[in-house]
Amino acid sequence: MKTPSLVSQTVSLLAATAARAEPPAVNAVRSIGVAEEGAALRLEIAGSRPPSFTVFKLSDQARLVVDLASADVSAITAPVTVGKGGVLQVSVAQYKDDRSSVGRVIIALDGAPKYDVAAQGNSVVVRFEAPPPPAQPH
Repeated sequence: MKTPSLVSQTVSLLAATAARAEPPAVNAVRSIGVAEEGAALRLEIAGSRPPSFTVFKLSDQARLVVDLASADVSAITAPVTVGKGGVLQVSVAQYKDDRSSVGRVIIALDGAPKYDVAAQGNSVVVRFEAPPPPAQPH
């Protein structure tokens, strides 16, 4: 009887390890909070682990979209009407298949507010600047 070579044993071990590899832990989005900070508006998307995300803006029906990789937003009650700071409403959508899970947060905008997006701990924070006051007629 022929004994397996070291190479075939190593390949078998690697294949068995890869088959048992677990998918990354899902980032369970627990809340979406909105707070005024002086003249600015702060929207915080709080999850269970540090987020991996992408942000893009849609121009038809002005919206800002935050896609969270390996995330689940199904526990969020939405839509939430905001109606201030350049934000009309916040809604969510969940996309999932056998290989990935993407939680999407859709922020309906009022006009084109300036914004900044950053990860802070287990959250994604979107900060909207207050619009400038209207010009005074002379």
